[in-house]
Amino acid sequence: MVWPLGGGVDFKGIVDLVGKRVLTPAGVELKAFDTLDDLFADAALNADPVIRASLENLDLARAGYPEFDLATYRAGHLTPVIFGSALKSVAVPELLHALGTWAPGPRPQPAEPAPISPDEPRSRASSSRSRPTWTRTTATASPSCV
Repeated sequence: MVWPLGGGVDFKGIVDLVGKRVLTPAGVELKAFDTLDDLFADAALNADPVIRASLENLDLARAGYPEFDLATYRAGHLTPVIFGSALKSVAVPELLHALGTWAPGPRPQPAEPAPISPDEPRSRASSSRSRPTWTRTTATASPSCV
């Protein structure tokens, strides 16, 4: 998960809670940490009132919400919060890492004449001549679509 340090014109960076590092808005590592208490005790970070307020809010959120649990997330009962902006290129790698690490694997999809297994080859022909042959395709948007 990622926590913002400030916002708007006062945005100072992010705390990557999984990678245990503080990043500037440009994605440069400002500080690595072992525990969040290390950040709360860091005099240089707490000298900035915007960062100090953000860390205090992070501490409140940490106290008020349960720890991330992968099984609960995959069951659909927990949603991790990942702050970022694709437009500003902030925390995009952290989002992609979280999706790649935590998202459930592919599952069978309903289809006729039988469901499609994720480990099945890309195309399959039916065993009978009377049945049509099908091939997997992906939908693409036409450039003329509005």
